[in-house]
Amino acid sequence: MKPWKLVFPACLIALPVLAAPAASQWELVSPKVSGRVPTLTIEGGRISGFAGCNRYFGSVGPNGPHPIGSTRMMCPPDRMQIEKDFLTVLSGARFEPDPATEELVLEAEGKRYVFRRTAAPSAKLPASANLVGAGYLYVSEHPGKCDDGTRCLRVRTAPGQPWQVLPGGIQGFTPEAGVRYYLKLKPAMPGQGPVLERVVMTEKAERTVTPVPSP
Repeated sequence: MKPWKLVFPACLIALPVLAAPAASQWELVSPKVSGRVPTLTIEGGRISGFAGCNRYFGSVGPNGPHPIGSTRMMCPPDRMQIEKDFLTVLSGARFEPDPATEELVLEAEGKRYVFRRTAAPSAKLPASANLVGAGYLYVSEHPGKCDDGTRCLRVRTAPGQPWQVLPGGIQGFTPEAGVRYYLKLKPAMPGQGPVLERVVMTEKAERTVTPVPSP
């Protein structure tokens, strides 16, 4: 797995070039904030999301830095400070996402923000779905959220595919926190959800960050 590549320019204010894969969605996990957390969506040459009070948006590309715009709603002082700190980091960090990585780390102006990849809202599967013809399934170390607010497995049938939320889980399988899995499933029976046959491979999730020199 490739590490994230990060550059920390000391005085950069506008968002520099961002090389991104197809649309990906991220949610802030560190530092912890109360209430609704900031988010980041990367799609082609554009970014958008929720900054703590307002929605923000921006474009990035080969022609150099672009400023970030936002709506102008006022919020309580603590929420405005969350937003100010978040946009400062977002504006000052240059990075190249790896589509296989589940975490994004941005550092700038002495602050460090960690994001976790989240599943797209439409990426859901019924519990009884026949997930893979070959009977194999990848399970992410990061759970998703079901419609009722409970935690669900996030799964995919091949590397590089988007993660999907799986309500109902996999019969006979209990994941360990922070571990990725590659599973073999039993042949699907009519009206039955996925059933574990055996665990083929496990991988303890680790994040490697390698700084690269500023161009």
